Amino acid sequence: MVAFSVVREGRGVVSGTVGRIAEMAIREFEVLRKKHHHDWYCDGGRDLLKNMIRQKVSDGEGIRFVLPSFPCKSQNRDNTLGKSPDLGEELALGALHSLCDRISRDYEPGASIVLASDGRLYADLIGVPDGDVLSYRDSLLSMYSSMVSAAGGVQRIGWYSLDEAFPRVDGGDGKRAALIGAYPKDIGRIMGLVHSDEHYNRVYVGFKNMVISELSVDKARSRNSIDKEASRVARAMMERNFANADLIANRFPGAVRLSIKHHDTRTGKFGVNLLPGHDDVGTPWLNVVVEKDGSYDFIKSRQAQERGYELCYKGDQPYYYRG
Repeated sequence: MVAFSVVREGRGVVSGTVGRIAEMAIREFEVLRKKHHHDWYCDGGRDLLKNMIRQKVSDGEGIRFVLPSFPCKSQNRDNTLGKSPDLGEELALGALHSLCDRISRDYEPGASIVLASDGRLYADLIGVPDGDVLSYRDSLLSMYSSMVSAAGGVQRIGWYSLDEAFPRVDGGDGKRAALIGAYPKDIGRIMGLVHSDEHYNRVYVGFKNMVISELSVDKARSRNSIDKEASRVARAMMERNFANADLIANRFPGAVRLSIKHHDTRTGKFGVNLLPGHDDVGTPWLNVVVEKDGSYDFIKSRQAQERGYELCYKGDQPYYYRG
C-alpha cells in the first residue's frame, strides 16, 4: 500500500513578522473557505483562526490542519460514478495540497493537512463493506503520491483513520467498538443538543439526509421505512461523530480543525471547500465533477445525465462529466 507522508514539523528561520505571516496564511486559507451566514467568521472566527496560526508561527512550528473527510464513495449511483476515486478526488487533493504549498513558499516550517478519514467510522451504518473503504483509501493514497511525484513536489497531505488510531484491534467492528470504549458518549445528551442547538441540528439533519440517499438504492423499501431507519442511523452517527471529534482533538492538539460542513467558526471549526472559486460546494464522495468552460463544480450524477452532459473517461474508468 502506498502511504501518505505527513509533513514533519521542523523549526526554521521565520522571515518577517509573526503577524504578517499569519495574515498571509489566513488569506491563503480563505481561497477555500466555506462561506455561510451562520459561520460568524467575520465576527470572531477569523480572529480566533489568526491567533491559532500566530501561536504556531511565533513558536517556529509548522502549521497543521486536520480535516475529517474522504470516507468512501456513495453507493447510490444517482450520486456518483463508481466506488473508486475520480476527478473529484483528484481536484480536491490538488486544492488542499496547493493551499499548503502556497503557505510553505512564504513560511519555511511549512504547512500540512491530515485527512482524518471517517470511512471506517460510519461504513457499517451506511451499508458499505469495510473492504470498499480500504480499497478507496489505497486508490486515493496512490492518486496523491502520483500527483506529487509527477509535479516533482513535496507531499503535504497525511492520512489518519481508525486503522491508525487502533492498529492492534482487528476488523472494522472492533475498531469502532474501541473508539466508543475509549470515548463513551451519552446519546441522550447528544440528542438534547440536536433538539436545542441549531448547529447540532444541522449536523444531524445532514447525516439523516445522506443516509436517506444511500438507502434509496433499495427501491423495494417504502419512504416511511427509509425515514425511520435513517433517523436511527443518524443518531448512531452523531454518537460516533462526538467520539471521533475527541479522538482527533487528543491526537492532533494545536491543529486547525477544518470541516466540510458548516460551523460556527467561533467554536474553532472552519468550513472548507474542496474546489476553489466557490462559496459553498459539496464533496467528491457524494457527487460527480462537471467541467464547463474550464471551471468545475460538484453535482449529482443523475443531474448530469438529465442535463445531457458528456461522460468522460480516464482509461476505462468513468471520471467526470463535461457540460
